[in-house]
Amino acid sequence: MKRNFVAVKKFLEEKFPSLVGRITGGNEPPPPIIDVLLKALTGIQLLTMGFVLFGDSLWTNVFKFRQVPSWYYSIKQYGFQFSLAIFFLIPQMLNSYVITGAFELVVDGEVIFSKLKEGRMPDATDILVAFEKLGMVASK
Repeated sequence: MKRNFVAVKKFLEEKFPSLVGRITGGNEPPPPIIDVLLKALTGIQLLTMGFVLFGDSLWTNVFKFRQVPSWYYSIKQYGFQFSLAIFFLIPQMLNSYVITGAFELVVDGEVIFSKLKEGRMPDATDILVAFEKLGMVASK
């Protein structure tokens, strides 16, 4: 996605020399809940690796449980499926919320083109028309 921004930035700086050095861009941050869930998932993954390495003794020796919880045996029985979900499926679902696919041209706080709204990347004509509506004159 970075290359899309770099290409548009280069195009704009060539067409509108007054913009050289004034164009910035970045990724849209994920929703806060997704950030929290990703951090929680990292903790769950570390615990899962601990249980794989140390097994039942982790409950009694580290966490000081008198006995291993019964639900742990259900997870242990379906270890492959549980690991598949924890290490591949759930991270993939959460990452789909991190990558929004957003590409927006914003001038002075006003969105002049939005890929999310239009459903496509802007072409050169879209960009030129948008900037000319703002009163900028493109160089030849």
